[in-house]
Amino acid sequence: MADNNKMMQANEAYETLCLALDSRGWTYTKDEEGLEVKAEVIGNDIDITLRIKVDPERLLVSLFSDLSYTVPEDSRVEVAVALAMINYATVDGNFDYNFSTGRIIFRLTSRFRESLVGTELFNYMIGVSCSTIDAYNDKLFMIGKGRYTLEELKAFIDE
Repeated sequence: MADNNKMMQANEAYETLCLALDSRGWTYTKDEEGLEVKAEVIGNDIDITLRIKVDPERLLVSLFSDLSYTVPEDSRVEVAVALAMINYATVDGNFDYNFSTGRIIFRLTSRFRESLVGTELFNYMIGVSCSTIDAYNDKLFMIGKGRYTLEELKAFIDE
């Protein structure tokens, strides 16, 4: 259980997160007890679901986005290679991959211990995450369907 100081910092970070989402005019669901929000974002190709959680014990804020599809078994090795290429090229955040289930999650985490957390942090996390997810979610989907190659992905990354 988080001590009072950590809990106070976490609650302040959570309130700032909600303020950042409100300033964007976003509709989202709150779990105030769990210090978590969920939002849906319209992407260029595939919609993006965001879950942002404040962890009072570790003083972290984590953004997660489950991609809305499962990679078919016969494409999982190729998608694993694609994700390694993407993660190497990604500036912040990464795609986590469960090879057994074919599920992909984007994750970006920031520590706020003894920091003044402003809306800029959350706007950065949301902006980078949405941009990265939107750039690659359709390509990963198409690689899984055999309609986009690793060579095409490499060319896109190198642009």
